[in-house]
Amino acid sequence: MAGTSTEGNPPEDSPTAEFLPTSSVSTAEELGIKKLLPAYLDPTIQSADLLTGVSFASGASGYDPLTSKILQVFSLSDQLEMFKEYIGKLKAIVGEEGTNFILSQSLFLLVQGSNDIGETYSVIRKGQYDFPTYADLMVGWASSFLKELHGLESGFEVVDKGCCGTGLIGASVLCNKFNPCTCDEVSKYVFWDSFHPTERVYKILISEIIQEYVNKFL
Repeated sequence: MAGTSTEGNPPEDSPTAEFLPTSSVSTAEELGIKKLLPAYLDPTIQSADLLTGVSFASGASGYDPLTSKILQVFSLSDQLEMFKEYIGKLKAIVGEEGTNFILSQSLFLLVQGSNDIGETYSVIRKGQYDFPTYADLMVGWASSFLKELHGLESGFEVVDKGCCGTGLIGASVLCNKFNPCTCDEVSKYVFWDSFHPTERVYKILISEIIQEYVNKFL
C-alpha cells in the first residue's frame, strides 16, 4: 500500500491518491502529484511529505495473513495501522477538517493476491483447501480490509464494531442512551449497532447517491 495526497487546498482537477501498488512511484508521477513517493517509515520524512503522500507498501504481503508471516514482511493489518497513525499526524498538521478534505479527495488503489497464490497457496494452503475454496477466503479477507479502509477514508475511527453494547451483537431497543455500554461519541463509528450504520454514514451515503443518480433526473 502506498499513499499520495495534495498539500493544502488542491484545485479540483488535481488528483490525489492514498493506496497505490508497487508501481506507486511512477503512478504518482503520471498523475502529476509528485515524482518520488517516500516510505512512511523513512526516518528522514518531513511534514510536507505527509501532506503530499507516502508509501505504506510492503513487498510480498497478501490478503492471507499467513503470507506476510511466511515472507516476514509487514501485513496488510500492519500497513493499515500505519495509515491510522498517518491520519493522526495529518490531523496534527492540518486539523480535522483539513485531514477529512485530503482523504475525501484521495484515490485509493490496492494490488494484492499474487503472493497469496504463488507462495502461500502453492506451498501450504494447497494441502488445506481446493483453489475455489481458497479464492473465497481471499475474497473474504479482501472485503474485510476494504471495509475498514473505507471507514478510515471517511474519517471514522472505529470501523470494526458498533457503538452500542459489545459492538458485535445487539440492536434496536437494546441500544439507547440508558445502556451503559453505548459509546459516548457515535460520530467516530461506522456502525451504530451490530448491523445498522450510524447517522453520519447514512448522510454520506445519501449525499453520494444524490450526486451520482438523483441529479441526473433533475
